[in-house]
Amino acid sequence: MQKRKRKESRQLLSGRYHFQENIQFCRTARGSLLETFDHLTVALDEGYLNEETFNVYNAEYEELIKMLNGYITYLKKRKEEERKQINQSII
Repeated sequence: MQKRKRKESRQLLSGRYHFQENIQFCRTARGSLLETFDHLTVALDEGYLNEETFNVYNAEYEELIKMLNGYITYLKKRKEEERKQINQSII
């Protein structure tokens, strides 16, 4: 019985790092998305993009930011749930 508990704890612990790495990856992706949006803004200001094309990209940008933020929030909740599960299994 004790051996089984240890195995379950190790399995749960390995997921903790997975969530944090995924969160960090998404934060980096969000930063890249913000940088890309900045380039689009400059392209609009310099006349490389017309307003209509910029608005299409802007709508996509806003949707992607919402999706990334939602996914990061989900990962944080899952990470916390898993942490609680680990603490309960140790007790």
